[in-house]
Amino acid sequence: HTAGHITFHARHEGALFAGDALFSVGCGRLFEGTAADMWPGLRRLRDLPDETRVYCGHEYTASNVAFALSIDGQNAELQRYAGLVAMLRSEGVPTIPANLGLEKKINPFLRTEDPDFAQIHGFKDRDAVDFFAFIRAGKDAF
Repeated sequence: HTAGHITFHARHEGALFAGDALFSVGCGRLFEGTAADMWPGLRRLRDLPDETRVYCGHEYTASNVAFALSIDGQNAELQRYAGLVAMLRSEGVPTIPANLGLEKKINPFLRTEDPDFAQIHGFKDRDAVDFFAFIRAGKDAF
């Protein structure tokens, strides 16, 4: 997101304070640096335990779900989550904290090393950083 941005993993509490690096079904824009700079940090966050609760800096979940559905519409987990997000937001209930285990299944930015997802977009035998940059550019233009 930005060069000075930090995240905090409260391991014993099972919580990640991700700021603007990771959102539910999304991630921060590349205001500074490149996809190659940001991807290793996102991968470190992705590799935290599935039960980790993710507290992000903004409630962008509904718009992130819309984008994710546009590039991963056959994802049944994502479809279910989209329904939950719509219900929660219609009732004024936040979608945060997010569950990292679910994010690993529905967040396109955390799935760039998933060979099936990469193949759908023509990135099967390409670097995860290139696929991440492709997805980030798509979200920026969405």
